[in-house]
Amino acid sequence: MHIPFLSTLHRSLVALSALHLGYGPRDTILASYQVTEADLRRYQADWERLKLLRTVE
Repeated sequence: MHIPFLSTLHRSLVALSALHLGYGPRDTILASYQVTEADLRRYQADWERLKLLRTVE
């Protein structure tokens, strides 16, 4: 899947959500969204904040 119009931040957030929801093997998801483990670590806190906001609403 080639998604050039999304930033690394956005691809990482979608990948973290996909991993959280169990949408496939980690390596497959990382490749599909063209992110690395380092990208996921970098944006993990942002994803956690978004997840928290969703539970508050």
